[in-house]
Amino acid sequence: RYEGVKSYSALQMRTMRRYWRFQLATIGVTVLCGSVSNSLTAMLDQPTSMLWELGQSLPQVAVYFLATVLSSALVVGPV
Repeated sequence: RYEGVKSYSALQMRTMRRYWRFQLATIGVTVLCGSVSNSLTAMLDQPTSMLWELGQSLPQVAVYFLATVLSSALVVGPV
C-alpha cells in the first residue's frame, strides 16, 4: 500500500491527477509571467492602466496556453 491506495490503477490515477494539476499551475504561471513581463514598463509608467495592459498582452500568450492545455488533455485524457 502506497499513500493508502489499495490498487495500482488507483495509484496511477492519483499520479496523473497530480501531474495534470502541476501542468495547469505551470501554464498559469507561465502565461501570467509572460504577459506581465511584456507590459511591465508600461504598467510602471501608468499604474492606472494595468488592467488595460494585461488585456492587451494576455491574448499574445493565449496561443501557448491553448496549445499546451489541448496537447495535455489529448495525451492524458484517454488514460
